[in-house]
Amino acid sequence: MIVRIVPVHRFYGSSLVIRQQISEQVRQLILAQRISAEIREVPESASLTYDLGLDSLQLASLIAAIKEKIADMEFTPWYVDSGRNGQDTVGGLVDYIAERVVRTPADTVADQS
Repeated sequence: MIVRIVPVHRFYGSSLVIRQQISEQVRQLILAQRISAEIREVPESASLTYDLGLDSLQLASLIAAIKEKIADMEFTPWYVDSGRNGQDTVGGLVDYIAERVVRTPADTVADQS
């Protein structure tokens, strides 16, 4: 299986479309980790640690792959918050990324002033 990752900065369209693209890329990266032969699909409700069984090294490897292929950003706040709340879900990770890469025209104007 060939996984084609498109950098987030090349996405066009609404934030929902961008979120869907990020979700697909994150899921492909999780499957590429080959955590278990039993895992065939990755639902957004799945916990990275409990449901998918990622240990700390696998999670660090996944985050490094996301930083390299999707969005180079800091993931420590997400990891600390989601780990503390037991909500380290695929969807939560996708939301975290999407909220930081999807910028509205108002955000862009505010940054320029």
